[in-house]
Amino acid sequence: AFVKEFVERFTSYDSKSVEYDFAKALNLMHSHYQKRAREELLSTNLLGELKEGELYSRVNLQEIRIEKNVPGYIHVWVAGLRRVRSYLHSDFAKETFFNSYLTLAKVPRTVKEPYGLLVYDYREHIVKNIIPKEEIKND
Repeated sequence: AFVKEFVERFTSYDSKSVEYDFAKALNLMHSHYQKRAREELLSTNLLGELKEGELYSRVNLQEIRIEKNVPGYIHVWVAGLRRVRSYLHSDFAKETFFNSYLTLAKVPRTVKEPYGLLVYDYREHIVKNIIPKEEIKND
């Protein structure tokens, strides 16, 4: 449940709620990763692109697998599909298969950290961009 919640909050974008969702994702991160995640978000123009295109995306996680469980950390592999659409342009569609690699720090369970986990590192790799059928017909 923790991995699903984090990946959806952190990578399912919605131009209408991106600040709220990103803040929620930050709350699931270890301070070690929070700083880097903020810097990466600010160094890209993701927020501008989301707002300008009024984009939203949904993530469908297809597999979550624990790769290694060691004292202090859990290493997790995730496979998923992200679908991006636009509120402005109904013909806009983009789909991407991705793999994510998360390192989760084990922390004491508290009201603030009910799962007893925080994201210590997150890496995403694009496996394949899918060309929408409409674009294939137009070529």
